[in-house]
Amino acid sequence: MEKIVLKAQNEEELKNMVSRSLTLKEDETYQVKVLKHPKKILFINIKGEYEIEIVKKSDLKSSDVKSEKLRIQNEEKFVKKEKKTQKIKVILILEKIAIEKITETKILKMKKKLVKIVRMI
Repeated sequence: MEKIVLKAQNEEELKNMVSRSLTLKEDETYQVKVLKHPKKILFINIKGEYEIEIVKKSDLKSSDVKSEKLRIQNEEKFVKKEKKTQKIKVILILEKIAIEKITETKILKMKKKLVKIVRMI
């Protein structure tokens, strides 16, 4: 449908601009796509760019189903990655524990040797 590019400081300002400037029919709504996020550098405020697309509600519902499927797939990928990172963390923790145990046993052995040497003297 129609696409409009607006510049605004934040999303609230954008919503106000859209509500003032757009007149939508009953079966229409709008989608906001962020082209450029607003930034604040020291005393300078850089406005963000937003693309407003007027869409029919029926089209929106069908695209919602597609986006829902994509979201579910992304969540599954995220869960798999999270499991991998958890496995790696567990392995690292086990390695640290093993190293600590090795050093503890070495220290105990060295203490025993020192005690034997002191007794001999």
